[in-house]
Amino acid sequence: MEGRVTARGRARWFFAGHMVVTAASLLLLLALGALDVNVEDRPAWVLLGVMLALYVPAGWITARWQGWSRPTPGEGVRAVLLPALTAWAWALTGWGLVTLTPQSEVGMWMLLSTGLFATPSFFLMLLTLLHLATEPLWQPVWYLAMGLAGLLPPLLFVLGSILPKRRLTTAENVIN
Repeated sequence: MEGRVTARGRARWFFAGHMVVTAASLLLLLALGALDVNVEDRPAWVLLGVMLALYVPAGWITARWQGWSRPTPGEGVRAVLLPALTAWAWALTGWGLVTLTPQSEVGMWMLLSTGLFATPSFFLMLLTLLHLATEPLWQPVWYLAMGLAGLLPPLLFVLGSILPKRRLTTAENVIN
């Protein structure tokens, strides 16, 4: 039985799925760190793609498990924006504390905590910084990447949650 769920309900389940994806990503990074993988090469971007792609099956599994119906466009947008705005607010608050106040230690800990609580986004931030720090116009690309770091996880989760589910009845097995 499929049921309606609010954007806030979808956001709550996103956060639960997000923590599972983050834990899997962190374990993957730790395992590859033990293998001494060079993050400056293309495999690091492939690894980031794998980490972000985990949000699609997480959304699909959650939607099936919870019996969600397809959201309306407005519900889908709110389900993406609520977690994205939360991530952006966390990052901007940490950045603001680091740069604008004497509470720079608190801000730095806020920013570093994303490594544990949002590993795929943190990895995107590190890879972007690593590859763009020597470019003369790196700041616009940096801010775009930071926007994507907050937007991609909930967007991919919601896209996964609206994937069609497999039907038990097909034209081949329906008896007239």
